[in-house]
Amino acid sequence: MFLPSLLIRDLGNLFKQESALDESPLLLRDGQVEGRFGDLYLSTVFKRIRSAAQPGVVNGYQAGLRLYAERESPHFALDDFANAQHTSALINLDRLCRTIHLLNFLGLPDNDARLFLPVNPNYVIAVKKNHGAYFEDVLARCERSPEQVVVSVSLGLWDGRAAAAVARGLENYRARGYRIALQSERKPHPENSELALLREINPDYFITPHGFGAAPDRFDTTEALSRLRSTISVARGLGAEVVVEGVASARQADLSLAAGANWVQGEYYEAGQQRTGSARPAEPANDSGDIDLGALLAVGFA
Repeated sequence: MFLPSLLIRDLGNLFKQESALDESPLLLRDGQVEGRFGDLYLSTVFKRIRSAAQPGVVNGYQAGLRLYAERESPHFALDDFANAQHTSALINLDRLCRTIHLLNFLGLPDNDARLFLPVNPNYVIAVKKNHGAYFEDVLARCERSPEQVVVSVSLGLWDGRAAAAVARGLENYRARGYRIALQSERKPHPENSELALLREINPDYFITPHGFGAAPDRFDTTEALSRLRSTISVARGLGAEVVVEGVASARQADLSLAAGANWVQGEYYEAGQQRTGSARPAEPANDSGDIDLGALLAVGFA
């Protein structure tokens, strides 16, 4: 899909007016929408979520944030980004990231899939009402609806003591039509705290890593399958569809399917797509200063 420059301009002007900026923070470079924040450029990295039984069927895309700098040292430029986490600029940064991800999602060939967006549970707690209202307006401008968006929170980003507050906020998102996903920590199987959070949140999706350690392939097949099956059984018993991420080999793909995963994600499937010549998701412009924050940063939206 061709990204309409008029839409990018209108949303950029919206940010310019609301944030009192001298110029729009949105730009289109090599077919990829990027955002400017201080000396940093923000872009999107997508990971496909596929059917475990039919990997050619794409259910959705996980959006990740990549930062890079052109003029300054990327690590020096990150100081501006870190400082925003303690100011009102964080809200604007948060909204900017979501908009960038959405616009890049529109540029994908199969953008009728679901868009998985990370949200920090601390932001869910901080916003007292109308969760997702601002982003709902952005979605409408892009002729999309909340039903296509999955709000994903990581269990590793809070200790569970605020589970009730997070649950209330996520219910506000759900009431607007957003779907909810919980992302597991890298542990052998859900512990009591994780089980409690699963029951409290009642997510539509539960995302769990394939391996449980630095070298998951070192586990024998019986142990690996037992651990994965235990995690999946608990989540599916609570009504969630399970996404197994980080699948890097044929063996891991087979184990994920045997354990009962609904959906899968990982480089093993992308390598297969490259061999067959299929198109890959949009990638950000490469730069010697690339910083892939991945699991380090989960910027939410309000």
